[in-house]
Amino acid sequence: MLLNEGENVQLSTSYDLENNKNFTWSSTNEEVATVDSNGKVTAVGVGDADIFAQNADGTFKEYIPVKVVEGIADELRLAVHLKIGEKAKLYLTDDPSQVTWNSMDDSTVTVSADGQITGVKKVWLLFKLNWMEKHIKFMYV
Repeated sequence: MLLNEGENVQLSTSYDLENNKNFTWSSTNEEVATVDSNGKVTAVGVGDADIFAQNADGTFKEYIPVKVVEGIADELRLAVHLKIGEKAKLYLTDDPSQVTWNSMDDSTVTVSADGQITGVKKVWLLFKLNWMEKHIKFMYV
């Protein structure tokens, strides 16, 4: 998840936000992102953190990575949802030579030089791109 400093987002473990009260929420780096007891995340500083939700008996524990940036998140946000084996083509600009696509882990997703991605297995962190040598982008499924 990509957030601007000061931005808030409500996470949930189900469609019913009331269910969030049955989980313990935590952040691995509260200087970057905090999370309250109901799953509301606040981006407090530039950097990376993981937000965890865990049920009381420990049978469920999941996390979502968070990257906080200074004011450029709206320019960089993009979400892609793929099933295993599905493919999608990503476009960022009319000039593909301005973008370099790289998979962060080929065992989870592959990405070709022209932006075609293929889902390999379920994963949160998908891939990154470098655009005009300025921005690193993290994508999630």
